[in-house]
Amino acid sequence: MKQVMKLFVLLLVLTMALAGCSGGSGGSAPSSSSSTLTKTAVLSGGAGDIDVPFGNNGGNGLRVMMLFKAAEMKGAGPITTISFMYNQNLTSLFSCPNTTIKMSHTNLANLTGTLNTGGTGIFANNINTGQGSQQTVLNSSTVSISPGTAGTWYTITLDTPFYYNGVDNLVVDISRDACTCSNPAIPTLWTQEHYDTTASNLNIIEAGGATSTAGTPENWRPDTKFNLSGGDSSILYPVANYNALPFGSVQKIQLL
Repeated sequence: MKQVMKLFVLLLVLTMALAGCSGGSGGSAPSSSSSTLTKTAVLSGGAGDIDVPFGNNGGNGLRVMMLFKAAEMKGAGPITTISFMYNQNLTSLFSCPNTTIKMSHTNLANLTGTLNTGGTGIFANNINTGQGSQQTVLNSSTVSISPGTAGTWYTITLDTPFYYNGVDNLVVDISRDACTCSNPAIPTLWTQEHYDTTASNLNIIEAGGATSTAGTPENWRPDTKFNLSGGDSSILYPVANYNALPFGSVQKIQLL
């Protein structure tokens, strides 16, 4: 009988010790919800359509550099995708080979150059302005754009996120070879764009040829959407008395 009681006490002590090591009842880990900040940058002027940055562009390659101001972005974090809006229905697959996308911070309020004079916007003048070097986020990849409906977005997922700081302006540099459509009867992919209400604001430099060093500065820009991973996320613990540090059983954190 005494041996049974000793065994019972030993098992009770061992059970309590294991419970203490596990941090309370319930052994499952806390769950966290992921979130994404979506930032859409649209200029304030009239709307139109353009075969930039993706389309057949007269059957040629293309290089475009676009400026997005911090006041448009209104957020910070790692940019994981970039999207543009179909301006017309697309019924067949578009393919754009050898596409490279680079991003960088800048303190420039406008891209350098003279509006609509042709060939006076030097791409190199808008990067390495003291806020960090250019980062390649998509490297020599084929961008495939699926059929879509006017007013919806087509999205390019980046190979490497760009950590946008939310303070400086953002420069997006896209180069590609000529795009082709799986249906030769479709002339191009039309993307929605808007003009700037201030004609002197240079929002894009466009040049034929993926390796161009200079192009035409203009005051329009395609409607663009960025996904930034992070934002507010909740961490929820599976039981009320889980040992949640430092304050209580349910916390909320902010991820940048």
